[in-house]
Amino acid sequence: MIKENVVICLFEDIDLIIKYTSFYDQYHVIKQRWLIGKRIAEEEVRLRKDGGLDKEILNVLSLKLSEKYADNYKGKDLKMYYYFYRTHPNLFQSALHLENKLLTWKEYKLLMKIQEDYLRRKIEEEAFDNKWSRKIIVKEIRKIKNNK
Repeated sequence: MIKENVVICLFEDIDLIIKYTSFYDQYHVIKQRWLIGKRIAEEEVRLRKDGGLDKEILNVLSLKLSEKYADNYKGKDLKMYYYFYRTHPNLFQSALHLENKLLTWKEYKLLMKIQEDYLRRKIEEEAFDNKWSRKIIVKEIRKIKNNK
């Protein structure tokens, strides 16, 4: 019963997030995915005393979202949005987004492959400041992995 209520609550909240951020510019795509990740993270904290947010909840949630919105809300996508929020918790609470200091979603996905916060932030800043293409970002990530 708890899981069913959690799924319904998450679905309704994420449904609203999708409705109010469904524009096709990069800013809204990134904000939508960040807000979804934030909402999942909040639910995880709330449920921690009951064992946390388990795979079954995310799977049922992704099925419900996929029925309504198609492909961008599979389980792996929801996990990616959650991880995006966890790696960038202050992204929309700082002035960065007001200054349009945002990369594209594909670039953020590449950067999330870097586990170390410091290195990820450093490459993210350089990518934005120097207007790096995805190709250059991939090259920099490979350099980091080869230096380990």
